[in-house]
Amino acid sequence: ESPHAGGGATLTGESLLFTELFPIRTEGVGRLYAYMPIWDGDASRSGAKLAHYLRRDLGGQWYWLDSRLITDTPPNPARALMTIDALRTEHPGLFAALTLIEEDLHWRATPEAVAAFIVRGRLADLDGHFVEALNRVAGTIKNARVVHEPYARTWVIGGQPAVALAVITRVVYAQDVTTFARALPDVNALAGLAVVEKLTGREGNIVKVLGTVADQRKRLLQRKRLREWMGMATDDMLALRVVVGSETEDYPANALDLCITPETASHFDVIPGQVERALLLKPDERARLVKVVADIAKDAGLIGDAYSQRNLPDLFKQAAPRLSAIWGGDKVRPYDPRSSSADFAQYGLYQRAPRYETEPLRLAVLNAQGDVADIFVEALAREFERAHPIKLKVVRTRSVQVLTPENLQTAVRALAKSDADVLLACLPDAALMDPAAPGQFLKAQAVGRALPALILYE
Repeated sequence: ESPHAGGGATLTGESLLFTELFPIRTEGVGRLYAYMPIWDGDASRSGAKLAHYLRRDLGGQWYWLDSRLITDTPPNPARALMTIDALRTEHPGLFAALTLIEEDLHWRATPEAVAAFIVRGRLADLDGHFVEALNRVAGTIKNARVVHEPYARTWVIGGQPAVALAVITRVVYAQDVTTFARALPDVNALAGLAVVEKLTGREGNIVKVLGTVADQRKRLLQRKRLREWMGMATDDMLALRVVVGSETEDYPANALDLCITPETASHFDVIPGQVERALLLKPDERARLVKVVADIAKDAGLIGDAYSQRNLPDLFKQAAPRLSAIWGGDKVRPYDPRSSSADFAQYGLYQRAPRYETEPLRLAVLNAQGDVADIFVEALAREFERAHPIKLKVVRTRSVQVLTPENLQTAVRALAKSDADVLLACLPDAALMDPAAPGQFLKAQAVGRALPALILYE
């Protein structure tokens, strides 16, 4: 996820898989046509832009796929030639070598082409409705806003066109970049912060403060999509260098919004826990956001119900093997997390690492239950040595009074430095009902540090 790419599957309690993949309804898709642009030179970088301008000037849907222009609206040949002449004059750097577009009479629409036609055309036309609906269910954060953006990818499933729907979530700071920078002791502290380009939604990270717009204005004006922002940019506004994917681009500060991540939340006047909860959504919460998008697309007649084992069981294959565990005395039992503790108590260890013949098992204890947990750990050590026998040694204990993500992250970071074999976390039962799911968060923090963790509730 994501954060945030398309298509996923969820396993319900009854082992019923459903996905965020949807079949495309092809009833409303008429005939598609393919055109080959004829160039005097290399066209490899101009096909997608040509499709954009043909859609603008000729109408209908146009997109670039497999070195062809695909459309549902074949143009009048004379009008097509006039449009190409106009494009050569308007954009000589792009289209000076373009001579004509020629229909590929041998081309037939593939499932990929139909999926791309719907996703890049009719589904993209609904973006405004998607964003409006997602904004209505977005949460609130102090001094920031939660932004949900729809994302779609083409798929082919069982030889039929399909689409994967997802929702990308960002937390955008309320202050603009310029106002935020003025409050910094050193504007170079902007480096490393995440930003999103307002016009395109492309996200990246600031890597350098170039100076002021006055120093960079002539160069930045050469980029057409920045001209509107440059027209509103004052000379004393900052110019910033941003890494976007594998590219490095320069912007005036007013073309960007500041994005807050869990790692950078401390740099902003926000509540870090709110940021984390907004970005690290549970699967069912993210599924509800996808449903908002899917319902609009269904109402428009573009997609059907999501693929699931209920409606299309033949498309699913459960490849996971049935696991068994070998216990002491070579006893083999079906692996079931619900009964493994009883199996362990009954049969004992299958094999013990040689180091534990002479060394204890080192525990790092996260104690959120006070004296009760201390007494329990002492009793556990006595019972463990009697039954197995392996000694337990507590190498470090960290008490946590309030189970916030920040406190848990700090505690796990400290305990991970203790060279423990296992993290033992003693949490109150109330943590099971906490919407922030501190147990899951703690487990994720431990896994991220390659530290095995056992979480026990009161």
